[in-house]
Amino acid sequence: MRLYAQQVARERTAVNTQLAGLAARAGIAMPTAIDARHLPKRQRLDASAPIQFDFNYLSGELDDHQETIQWLEAERTLGQDASLRAFAAATLPVVMQHFQQARGLVVQISGGIPPGLAAVANDTRALRK
Repeated sequence: MRLYAQQVARERTAVNTQLAGLAARAGIAMPTAIDARHLPKRQRLDASAPIQFDFNYLSGELDDHQETIQWLEAERTLGQDASLRAFAAATLPVVMQHFQQARGLVVQISGGIPPGLAAVANDTRALRK
């Protein structure tokens, strides 16, 4: 779990640096704080008992990665800006790998895929086709 979190943090930092460069060239300010939509997730994670922390963290990762995969796929195929399309195409496999790793860790922790995650797994497989 710790190795996964460190890998994701390292790769997310690199991706965010690239995205910040694209945003700066386009004159778009990057967020500097957690948004209102993600704050409750963060608070729940901060309040998690140690025994629940890993599962809560990974559940949040799955939600966030699924949303990111959908955005990147849409940008890669429908985006108007060539640099953003290229960014999305390069970033999509990394995010999909993170999603699959998180899903595998959830299976290890819980002993099986929770009911809601089976549908997410099928959605991700459909996106890769």
